[in-house]
Amino acid sequence: MARKSIFALLLVALMLMGLTQPAAAKSYDAERFDVWIDIQADGSYIITESVVFNFSGGPFTYAFREIQWNEVDELGFLDASMDGMPLAVGTQANQVEVVSGNPLSIKWHFEPLNDVSRTFTLRYRAVGNLRPTGEVDTLYWKAIPDEHEYDIRAVQVRVT
Repeated sequence: MARKSIFALLLVALMLMGLTQPAAAKSYDAERFDVWIDIQADGSYIITESVVFNFSGGPFTYAFREIQWNEVDELGFLDASMDGMPLAVGTQANQVEVVSGNPLSIKWHFEPLNDVSRTFTLRYRAVGNLRPTGEVDTLYWKAIPDEHEYDIRAVQVRVT
């Protein structure tokens, strides 16, 4: 009888150990964060952001970006894509969710993925924040978010 009790205790202990196994670690970083700012003839500018995220572990089902209205008069979403595929606006997988306001919130939804890299592209239009300073105009814009929960390995910012 003692042998059955020991066996039962061992079985329960093994079952509990299986239930308390740590979940697979999840992490992500930005291999690249590239920003192109194209100043338009009317003084507005079109911003294109392209971010290559490396996802480790998982599963991951979304990526997001919030853009503050830092001294602009207007900020509007134009379009978004993932790995070059344009995404419709919505909240389902392979769609992009857009919430206007301050901040402008963008959320790419996708099927669960693990241990992969994906490229997320966002285009939006800003009006304001282009100031005359002497004989030239000066653009004040924070191309890279102040706060982010991931490392950024490389950055390129281009203004045309």
